[in-house]
Formats: sequence, structure tokens, C-alpha cells
Amino acid sequence: MKFSVSLVVRVAVLCKVASDLPKLVEGLKRLAKSDPMVELHPKKKKVFRTHCCCCRRASS
Repeated sequence: MKFSVSLVVRVAVLCKVASDLPKLVEGLKRLAKSDPMVELHPKKKKVFRTHCCCCRRASS
């Protein structure tokens, strides 16, 4: 059985306090590493976009 997945949630994450940016980056990297359904796309210095799949569809 194969699973076909598509990205269904897109979120832009901003850092309110500039000094917390390294913590935000590290946390997002850990999230992307621990969950293969999460994709991390850094866009600007303080903006990160994360995409994830919340559902799986079985195909034969």
C-alpha cells in the first residue's frame, strides 16, 4: 500500500524578539527533523514558512 500526501497547512512564523531568533531557528529545525511531514522554507531574515501534511490518503 502506498500513501499519497499533499501539504495542507502553511504557516508563516515571525520572531517578535530579535534576540530569540536563534532559538526559533533551532526549534523549527528540530521540528522538521523529528516529523518528516514538515517542510521548512526560510524566506527572509525573520520569516520562516512551514508546511505540513495533516492527512494521508491511501492509494493502491
